[in-house]
Amino acid sequence: MAQLIAHCDDDEFILELVEMCMQGHDIDYRAFVSPQVLLQSLESMKPDLILLDKNFPNSSGDQIAQQIYSIDSSLLIIFMSGNATPIEAFPANVIGEITKPFDLNKIYEYIFAIFEAHLFASHSQYLPKPDVGCNEAPLLMSHNKSLNTSLEAITCLQNEYVHELQSQVEKCYDIWRQDKISLTLNSHNLLTNLVHKISGTSGLYGFNEVSNLACEIESQLRLIEAEFLSLDQIAVFDRQFHALNLQASNLS
Repeated sequence: MAQLIAHCDDDEFILELVEMCMQGHDIDYRAFVSPQVLLQSLESMKPDLILLDKNFPNSSGDQIAQQIYSIDSSLLIIFMSGNATPIEAFPANVIGEITKPFDLNKIYEYIFAIFEAHLFASHSQYLPKPDVGCNEAPLLMSHNKSLNTSLEAITCLQNEYVHELQSQVEKCYDIWRQDKISLTLNSHNLLTNLVHKISGTSGLYGFNEVSNLACEIESQLRLIEAEFLSLDQIAVFDRQFHALNLQASNLS
């Protein structure tokens, strides 16, 4: 019987890519863009596992995990985040975390590895183990069971994402240029959320230079206070946003 995995992320490009990565495995994959829709669905659906993003526009992964726990405390969650969380800070129903950007070829392995640790402690079984010989060391995933996703489909999705990425970067650049002299709290939060999404998703699609630059900008944004930027800070962000826009524009 196929194992049911529910995945909630506000970025449809991540959902589509992870769904492709689940092909070839005995997985019933359900994608949710909205946490509210996921929560409502849990009234009639009991997934074996929930993959949950850590950052949403109006709520955090921690808050959603707590809501899921109140609905059914037995539901297990793996966070998917651009920023690692200390294990001791996990909500009670979170059994692990996969940080973005992750290796597409190993996403099933990552999930299975987290379950291995959980299964060892709970003596339960949620995901099917790969076949191994009796004299072989346990493997997370056989080489022959690596992704069956077609290269064509991945390339097509990647090309679609390039246009979305360029649009997101252009939006960031426009917000910065318009508001940099008196950066409001709203603009600061919007920029931080946008570059966070750019960092995680672009890295997932293999655009590492864009991802690293967006990650650097995000880190700097989280260190400053809106409305209190010095001329030196403005000059640094000017260079960074210009470089990010240039990098994204050159993608083909």
